[in-house]
Amino acid sequence: MGCWVLVGACKTATPDEVFGPSWELPASGGSSSSSGASSTDGGKTAGRESGTSDAGKTAITEGGAAGDVGAGGGPFMEPTPDEDCGPAPVSSRRFTRAALREAAADCAIWQYCHVENAAAALRDAVSALHDEASDAARAAAQKAWRTAMQRWSVAELFQFGPAGSKVDSAGRDPIHGRGVRDFVYAWPFVGRCRVEEQVIVRGYEKSWSQVQISARGLFGLEYLLFYPGVDQACSPNSTTGKGWAALDAASLGGAKLDYAAALSADVFEQVHGLREAWSPDGGNFRQTLIDATGYESEQQALNVIAWSLLYVEKEVKDWKVGIPAGVTLSHPVSQPEGTLSLTGIVSIRENLRGFRALFQGCGENGAGLGFDDWLNDVGQNQLATDLLTALDAAQAAVETFPSLHEATKPELEALYQKLRALTLLLKADFFGAGSALNLKLPAGVASDTD
Repeated sequence: MGCWVLVGACKTATPDEVFGPSWELPASGGSSSSSGASSTDGGKTAGRESGTSDAGKTAITEGGAAGDVGAGGGPFMEPTPDEDCGPAPVSSRRFTRAALREAAADCAIWQYCHVENAAAALRDAVSALHDEASDAARAAAQKAWRTAMQRWSVAELFQFGPAGSKVDSAGRDPIHGRGVRDFVYAWPFVGRCRVEEQVIVRGYEKSWSQVQISARGLFGLEYLLFYPGVDQACSPNSTTGKGWAALDAASLGGAKLDYAAALSADVFEQVHGLREAWSPDGGNFRQTLIDATGYESEQQALNVIAWSLLYVEKEVKDWKVGIPAGVTLSHPVSQPEGTLSLTGIVSIRENLRGFRALFQGCGENGAGLGFDDWLNDVGQNQLATDLLTALDAAQAAVETFPSLHEATKPELEALYQKLRALTLLLKADFFGAGSALNLKLPAGVASDTD
């Protein structure tokens, strides 16, 4: 069983890691690091297994729901829509399978537009902090990180196409997956020691191919922007441990900001490349998906899109909620999401918003074309209603849920059951042998009976 504790407090065996530049599917690497350091909390392979309605957009405390107060403090507001992204694409077309693929593609592009804008603001805020460190600059960078994390948490539900992995698990795309998601945000396969390793050995200055996914992306930035300590989690006798101890506080702080600036620039480049890959003016994966080009069949393309909905099964239900609830005992998670920024419940809220955007429709309150329209088209109106009712209940529970680190076990168990009601309908009726849509579960989920 993995550890469910604060970042850096859990010492685990060094797992396999993933190396590789962006826009390539990385090969699995060994466990040794480029510095020779012995990782104590590294990541795993880049395989993926993988919202509220637009109501509830009131001011909340920093980081999310009640009690989610991260370093920097201050009131937190829902990010406003980016004007240059335009309104949410709401398809009014009659349902066809091609129209559904088009709606999913357009919604994905719209989500990536918001993420790219947030990533650009994060890059600029971290650059300003790097150039002139101050409490105000750090607070601004933290705020920009929270916004970027919120935007990305919605996009987590769109792990098909270049963002997805080819690995045989939920959320994969065996044909067009490039694994870009893990270069932006690799949770749960993350590691504080791996981030600290880059602070010392600076492998990122030579090539990002030397940097494991567990040290990259929004997780790495969360640690660098929010963790105030000067301790480190690697072995004291490792290259990282010795190098860390040799630096004074000022030098260490500068090295952290160097890596933060590089990471924020890389996150932007990854998201920009992802959006370009979808854009009709770029790689035009939009048309590839609409035409189902390269897939074995139109059905396989739809199956791949639908697999992204299973993010709420593994990552949200089992790992984000099930572990602290004491329900999930076997898992790859060494540390909970959003520990330092205290944004765990916010990410879950945004994950569910992403689910609604893909399942029901990209517009406000699920307006537009989604999988529910397919169910209605084949006479499965009751299943569509049941799924949306379960989603409503899960979102309502999350909207009023306390910070994850303050929640009681009964509260966590109750939230787990709300999510389970949704995912049982997904696995038993929407997917599987009885699926009226002929949607098949991926191997990583088909054997899961909870």
